[in-house]
Amino acid sequence: LLLLALRLLLFASIVLAFARPAWVEHLAELPAGSTLRQTIYLVDASSSMAHGNYWNESTAAIRKDISDAEANEWGMVVYGDRVLVQLNPSSNAELLENALQEIEPSYAAGNPGSAIESAVRLFRPDAERRLVVVSDFQETDWQRDLPGVPEEVKLVFLSPQTNDATN
Repeated sequence: LLLLALRLLLFASIVLAFARPAWVEHLAELPAGSTLRQTIYLVDASSSMAHGNYWNESTAAIRKDISDAEANEWGMVVYGDRVLVQLNPSSNAELLENALQEIEPSYAAGNPGSAIESAVRLFRPDAERRLVVVSDFQETDWQRDLPGVPEEVKLVFLSPQTNDATN
């Protein structure tokens, strides 16, 4: 009987491990009458972003947008062929700035599909949501069948403004 109980416990542990549970920290409440504004940056770090000055111009555009945007919280999803970095929304924009300094473009083709899904899941349902897509929008990456973005999410597109030849 004890052996059966141990086997069932082992089986339940394996099932739980494959379910990949996530522990969510308690979200801070806003003062009454104020609106939570979240901005999530979806950042392309594929190999095409290493071309010329694309990466530096993109990170500069993100920094400018952080200072200009009227958001309470900022988050970020960086992708190459998969999600490379995911920062949950925080009221500390400095965390985003520090992460941007450490990230470099990967040497893989871009695949924004899973990154879009990850970015949309980061939003709180009670927030004003803004998704800023930062990419060179290379055709081969964006011609895929991509997931949709909910209507209540405002989409903004930032592209590097270089004078280099197209990649």
